[in-house]
Amino acid sequence: MRDLPDLRDAIYNAPLDMRPWKEALALFRQALDARFVYMSFRPVHEGAVGIGISAADTDVSTMRRDYAERFQHINPMAFDRMELGKVYSIRDFAAEDHPFWTDYLNPSGIGNAYGFSISNGDFHAVIHLVRAAEKGDLTGDQVRWWESHAPAFSSAVRVFGEMRLRHFVTGLQSQVLDRMSLGMMILDANAHLLFANMAAHEILASQRHFGLSDDLRLRFARPDHQKVLLQSCAASGDGGNRLLCCSDGDYADRVIEILLSSVEPDHDFGLASAPALVVYLHNRAASAAPAPELLATLFGLTQAEAKVLATLAAGSTIAEAAILLGLSENTVRTQTKRILSKVGVSRQTDLIRLAIGSLANLVGK
Repeated sequence: MRDLPDLRDAIYNAPLDMRPWKEALALFRQALDARFVYMSFRPVHEGAVGIGISAADTDVSTMRRDYAERFQHINPMAFDRMELGKVYSIRDFAAEDHPFWTDYLNPSGIGNAYGFSISNGDFHAVIHLVRAAEKGDLTGDQVRWWESHAPAFSSAVRVFGEMRLRHFVTGLQSQVLDRMSLGMMILDANAHLLFANMAAHEILASQRHFGLSDDLRLRFARPDHQKVLLQSCAASGDGGNRLLCCSDGDYADRVIEILLSSVEPDHDFGLASAPALVVYLHNRAASAAPAPELLATLFGLTQAEAKVLATLAAGSTIAEAAILLGLSENTVRTQTKRILSKVGVSRQTDLIRLAIGSLANLVGK
């Protein structure tokens, strides 16, 4: 078989992205002189959406569209009953007088169709291979060569599945971190930014005490703060935490608290861009305004009551809240009494403290 080393390299490299999978299937199609090869990936659980990749010598879009729309439901190949790593011909499932042969394969100039099922863990894949009628059937040597690649395909499918899952989980983690009002940044040993959640980006853009340089390094305006930052980056893995505070004069609500927390280095790889420091940013002004929709959920409030509580928690008085919300002071007082009753506290100061310390002040901005 031609290009066997290249084919194996392509198979093992394929999990990194879609393009090498397509290249691997193209080599596979050439090696077996097939009209086209199609590989479908699908998680094992029922109803999961799969991913399909194909390689063909000509445009087979019309033939595949006809198959999907008119003939897929009569395909006799039972992929779920295939022994893993074994090549099956459609003749193993139906004689040539079957409608799939007479109505689809023969009119399409297809001499034979093959299936090959592989599975590893929670991810499953099937390779479909079609040969033109003039090419004849695969020889015994070709079938054995195909089956000899089962371990490589199985390993690649496992890695591919794990990477797809990891990609999904990473995306979900980013969504979770973006909902937090606490800013979070990850820096390498040179203070280069590797990751920042949405709250961190908002804090970076809203003040003048620190920011990112053109090469995405975190820099502080105050030399002593910059020195602490660089020391913290260099002390990766010491388990230490360092606190900084940036403020605008005597305004208590214009304070940004910064926690620098070192990260245990990855000695196995020793990458220069490996995470070295996590920076937590707490903007007192932002954290003083919990999300009304979450306050309503947490404390069983109406939307109107939740807006009153959020406004009071942001530092407004009853009179100021009435103006901001377009209500009378009596209405705000009445709603505040109802909120106190529902939450189970008797004083407005306790109510505000409870709201500010709740999950509504952490997520859902």
